[in-house]
Amino acid sequence: MQLEFTTNGTVQLRDEVLERLAHPKCFVRVSRYDCVAQAEAFVKRLAAHHVAYCEMEELQWVDPGAPAAHGKTAEQLRENFVRCPSAYLCKTLLAGKLYACARGASLFQLGFIQGHEEAFVDVREGNALRDRIRAFFEEDANIVCDYCTIVDAGRPVKAGEQLPQEGGGHPAE
Repeated sequence: MQLEFTTNGTVQLRDEVLERLAHPKCFVRVSRYDCVAQAEAFVKRLAAHHVAYCEMEELQWVDPGAPAAHGKTAEQLRENFVRCPSAYLCKTLLAGKLYACARGASLFQLGFIQGHEEAFVDVREGNALRDRIRAFFEEDANIVCDYCTIVDAGRPVKAGEQLPQEGGGHPAE
């Protein structure tokens, strides 16, 4: 098993964190966007601490659609889950819960999806945790796919583009 972390490099990590990321089972992916000037310094620090990493450039994002249930059938949920790269590559741990993808984690945390405890694993509950995680990784569908249109209707958007905030600045400024 390997732990992979994805970042845009805007938050500089403490030396102690970088030392732990230098472990052979850790890998960092750095998304490079024109609007993130801090990424170059971040990458230099990763290299200085002998952290395994790669830089991802020319990225393409896809608009996942509105955060609302679309009423997909069980077969559509399976088809979307199987075809979605996030379902296999982007398992997300947030607030002690393991989710199928980052969008799913956000939708649960923001209250767009309620109930559906079968859609995540609470890793703070230790009873049969190994078995629950194994079963979670073997699933072929997830309710989160009902709240996402990446696979069936997603539209490409420019990766890393920042929207102006009120007052004219950008979030990273």
